[in-house]
Amino acid sequence: MPNTVTRETRPVAVSRKQSHIIRTTYRAISEKGVHRVSLQEIAERAGVSKGIILYHFNTKDNLILKTMEWVLERNADRIRKAIATESNPTR
Repeated sequence: MPNTVTRETRPVAVSRKQSHIIRTTYRAISEKGVHRVSLQEIAERAGVSKGIILYHFNTKDNLILKTMEWVLERNADRIRKAIATESNPTR
C-alpha cells in the first residue's frame, strides 16, 4: 500500500498568526459559546484587529469552521497516539 497523505491525516495548514487566532477563538467559544462570542471580542483577546481576522478567514463562519477543523485534528492526533501506544506496549 503506498504511503499517501489523505485529508483525514493531514493537519490544517495555517500561519502562526492564524494558529493564534484559532486558539483564541477556541478559548472564547469554550467560555461563552459560539453564538455569544463576536469577531470583535476574538480580535481583542488575540491582540489583533477585526480586519486581520477577516483578512485571514473572510467570515466568522469560516473562522469557526477552521477552529472546529483544528479541534477535530487535535483530537484525531490524540486518538492515533493512543492507538499506537496500545498497539505497541512497552514491557
